[in-house]
Amino acid sequence: MPAAPAAVAVDAPIRRASIVYTARFVLALYEVEATQRGLADAAVEVGGFVSSWQGNQLTVRIPVEQFRAFLTRVEGSGRVIDRNVQASDVSEQFRDLETRLQNLIAVRARLEALLATANTVGQALEVERELERVTQEIETLRGRLRYLSDQVAYSTLSVVFQALPREQLAAPDAPTPVGIPWLRTLGLGQLLGGR
Repeated sequence: MPAAPAAVAVDAPIRRASIVYTARFVLALYEVEATQRGLADAAVEVGGFVSSWQGNQLTVRIPVEQFRAFLTRVEGSGRVIDRNVQASDVSEQFRDLETRLQNLIAVRARLEALLATANTVGQALEVERELERVTQEIETLRGRLRYLSDQVAYSTLSVVFQALPREQLAAPDAPTPVGIPWLRTLGLGQLLGGR
């Protein structure tokens, strides 16, 4: 008879890897403003938001579940000049911060117990100072954990837009150097040397 599998502790935390995804694109396209508006609207539609929009650069935060689909959407918005996608595993940072936080919470509980049994005002003031310091550290760690959680939950995607120049078509009555007027309708004015 085969041996029974070893029991797994019910309270053992099972944590997925905590990954922070970031991407930066440089796109060349004709309709910069319309494409920026379209991507900003699309970010909101999938539950994200615009983090920054300055001139030719747009930065959006996208729920991590939508990140890959949004990358595809950005790539289809213009000619990709540059693409940089990164994934950083912050699982170890999470574990370290959580351990430090639990330890500091335990220290705070002990300090509170000491404060309740302080015999003199001097002892009480000394314990209160230490209690205040520990409480500040706890809040700092909680803030760092919130920040990391936000970075994991929402991926950051920045796009720099480069406008492609539109060829200026010559006026219909301007002379064509080659003598073939219909070539101007194809936008070949610059190629033919005419303006």
